[in-house]
Amino acid sequence: MKEIFVVAGIFIGHDKSILLAQRSAKKSFPLQWEFPGGKIEEGENSESALKRELFEELNIEVDKMKLFDSMVHEYELFRANIEFFLINEWSGKLLNKEGQNLHWKKLNDLKGLKILDADVPVINKLITIYG
Repeated sequence: MKEIFVVAGIFIGHDKSILLAQRSAKKSFPLQWEFPGGKIEEGENSESALKRELFEELNIEVDKMKLFDSMVHEYELFRANIEFFLINEWSGKLLNKEGQNLHWKKLNDLKGLKILDADVPVINKLITIYG
């Protein structure tokens, strides 16, 4: 089974909302919501990969991050090793550079959203802690 290594950023607003990105209709898992981030490239560590991905996707420079959770999630065609980081401080104006929908969603208002399977347990943990 193919194995990928992925990082994701968790942004939590003062009103207990989180930033979610909607996957493109042309990608795998079309139109599902997920935490911003992406694959770790060869030669990168998790933190540098997440900084690169968030700059490429959102136009921000991450100043402070903290590992929140990690997991392995098996999809039908591959196994994803995912590290989730809380993004505590960043600089720059948050912009959607890759065309995906971005929305701040309150933790208690996520029911009914089609969220990427691997992100659901992390969202449930966030609700337990911050909800």
